[in-house]
Amino acid sequence: MFETFNVGDLAAKPRELQSMLAENEAIIERLIAEENKTFRSFVRSIAELDEKLARFMTPICILQYAQNCDQTQEAYSAMLPLLSDYETRLAQDTRLLKAYRDILSSDPTLDATQKKLLEDAILDFVLEGAELDPSSKARIAAINARLADSGNLFSQNLLEATKAYEKEVTQADLDGVLPSDLEAFRAEDGKWKLSLLPHCYAAYMTYGQNRALREELYRAYVTRAPQNEAILEETLKLKDEKAKLLNMRCYADYSLTTKMAPSAEAAIDFITELIEKAAPQARRELDELKAFAKANGFEGELQSYDVSFWSKKLEKAKFDLNEELYKPYFEASRVLNGLFVFLTRLFGVSFQEVKTPVWNERVSVFDLAADSETFGRLYVDLFERKSKRGGAWMDAYQTRMRRADNQAESASAYICCNFPAPSEKMPSLLRHDDVVTLFHEAGHAIHHLFSRVDERDLSGVGGVEWDAVEFPSQWLENFAYESRVLELFASHCQTDEKLPRGMIKRLIDAKNFQSALAMLRQCEFALFDLKVHSGAYTAREIQAALDEIRETTSLIKPPKYNKFQNGFSHIFGGGYSAGYYSYKWAEVLSADAYLAFAKRDVFDRALAERFVNSVLSAGGSRKAMESFTDFMGRGPDADALLSLNAIEVKQ
Repeated sequence: MFETFNVGDLAAKPRELQSMLAENEAIIERLIAEENKTFRSFVRSIAELDEKLARFMTPICILQYAQNCDQTQEAYSAMLPLLSDYETRLAQDTRLLKAYRDILSSDPTLDATQKKLLEDAILDFVLEGAELDPSSKARIAAINARLADSGNLFSQNLLEATKAYEKEVTQADLDGVLPSDLEAFRAEDGKWKLSLLPHCYAAYMTYGQNRALREELYRAYVTRAPQNEAILEETLKLKDEKAKLLNMRCYADYSLTTKMAPSAEAAIDFITELIEKAAPQARRELDELKAFAKANGFEGELQSYDVSFWSKKLEKAKFDLNEELYKPYFEASRVLNGLFVFLTRLFGVSFQEVKTPVWNERVSVFDLAADSETFGRLYVDLFERKSKRGGAWMDAYQTRMRRADNQAESASAYICCNFPAPSEKMPSLLRHDDVVTLFHEAGHAIHHLFSRVDERDLSGVGGVEWDAVEFPSQWLENFAYESRVLELFASHCQTDEKLPRGMIKRLIDAKNFQSALAMLRQCEFALFDLKVHSGAYTAREIQAALDEIRETTSLIKPPKYNKFQNGFSHIFGGGYSAGYYSYKWAEVLSADAYLAFAKRDVFDRALAERFVNSVLSAGGSRKAMESFTDFMGRGPDADALLSLNAIEVKQ
């Protein structure tokens, strides 16, 4: 039922891939030559080849992102051009395009999902230049190959820079850091060291008393991978060229062609309106922070490397939140188990841990079942290590589908986070923000695993418009602030005492602390993304665009040495190019849908079942807006996002 994680000889993988791609193309040639093509015989057969290829590549991708080493880099880099060339050749094959169009127009047995799949596929062919002249096709193929390589290089540069930085310090330099975080600063040689690993960086920027060290660490973080500047220039130039080859104004227009937002202008207007509505409250939040810092002995002007430090102190003063008191109630394994208890209660699914090969000894694997039938598998990789890229993410391992012979294939997925790793002296104790992150990634996972769609390209997260793909993840993360959900699992790792209700209340009361400032920051990223993907910007123009946007979004201006753009892997090393606005666009949907539960009962099984049927199980089988309106019985309420974030808009 499920693929076993098995990489084998990494050095041999490029040769194996080359053989697989040649075999696939031979099969496709036979399929094209057949007469009387049907959806099942033709489209599903090609989907099987796509899934076979994805399952071959997934273990290598996991190693590249979560267990990175010289061998994985070498193998992965060798495979990328092979994949890009293969995928572009197929995407530009006019015979395939004609076959899809013929099936769409002539097969009377097609259901709505199959019709949408064909329509989406035909659009993809057009967007990859299938209808262009041979010279333009060849240029797009070359652009695709280079973009695949440069995106990988961008991310690899960032990972290498993160791993490379260490600064030896004394224990006194760690004054202020929470006792539960101290072990993360002890290197293998026993010395105390600052690093740019996510947990260590956040811990010191939030609690480190030494302001000079905070600035030094901040400077190291925001100046990582300076060689990425050249990659940015080339990437934007190539994307702009590709869009123009397809007779589009810019890459932002190209990207928005397959998204919910009707145009780049509509996305910009949406983000701009959020900025206008959040800015007055954000200014009040910053004034409060400045006054608090001054009253507590801070002199001078607050800088970027001061904000987290003083914000945490202000939060503690306002809400009596002591993170060190909370962390023992959020031990990683208990939180994970509690998440499963919550999902079981909400959706009626069960999680059973299984033993199977994995890529790291700290990875856990769980089979999902409903009505005594196993339907999915989830790999969970929670802990930080140097070989792992930063952030948190979920991705598909297998996709639910029906093959050409009508046999069903199950889905599997994996979640990666960067939580503090347990040691002999200290278990992995999480911040509540980490709990929210885990719920977020689990939302992506259930979106993929709960699919009931038979067609691979629209199953799970496949085929979902990019600006809706964050909808289920953001919806689920809200439950991490529900008292009745926290009561299911928040218990002390040593005494088993439940998290006291007073502490739960303070946590919930602090949920929207500085929410308007956070809103502006996310809007800054989104606006910058849309702006730089509107042309072939040079490095100087990229910086100028960012500086201009920061005039309205950054109430504390970052120092001139800040090169945030060189580390913006979401858009230059990932899939969010001209789509970062998706986080806020989808958050409107998620806030509205979550409030439907909050106003009734967070454990309302009937409502949860409706959410599964309308949203989670539907995948990309229909437009995301149709799924949303099927669940809510109406279109989205844009004010739900502001309401959930407690951002007051004065009329």
